[in-house]
Amino acid sequence: MSYLSRAPDPEEAFRALYESAYPDLLRFVQRRTDLPNAEDVVAEAFLVAWRRFSEVPALETDARAWVFWHYTKPHAECPPR
Repeated sequence: MSYLSRAPDPEEAFRALYESAYPDLLRFVQRRTDLPNAEDVVAEAFLVAWRRFSEVPALETDARAWVFWHYTKPHAECPPR
């Protein structure tokens, strides 16, 4: 567990979140969507995270949950494959 807010700048904090959450979010998405589209879906989730990074919690575990939530919110109506 680390604090993203301790990173010297937002870009470094975002990079730490990306490196921490990307593999798990990709696996999560691959189980719920067509495999060729999984990386695009994850990229979209991280684009939202970058654009709204000031809203992302500083605690890494909370930040990961925030990114997962922003993936699931627009895809909540989609049935699992």
